[in-house]
Amino acid sequence: MNWIREGMRDYTEVTGGGVVTFGRFGKGVKPLVELHGWEKVRPAWRHFLQVTTIQYATPEYFARTYPQWIVKPKGVASPVTYRTVQVGQRLRFEVESPSELPL
Repeated sequence: MNWIREGMRDYTEVTGGGVVTFGRFGKGVKPLVELHGWEKVRPAWRHFLQVTTIQYATPEYFARTYPQWIVKPKGVASPVTYRTVQVGQRLRFEVESPSELPL
């Protein structure tokens, strides 16, 4: 499972010393690797780590949101826009789908 070790090293490198466990990373990302291959998942994983706040940079969140992290041929990831929604006294961030974005 070299891809797991590579992904764990990426996490430590990009987050400046953070650690993700072998089991958590493998379990969270394995379905993507089986479907798309590590050679396609890894660039998205590294991009995700570079632009995501560390507290949200989990393998599970990456797997749930994988399509938005895919690096396109020109090196630009898919645009993502967030909106804030108030739920009671709390705020929640939601991802707007491209069809909801204003032109």
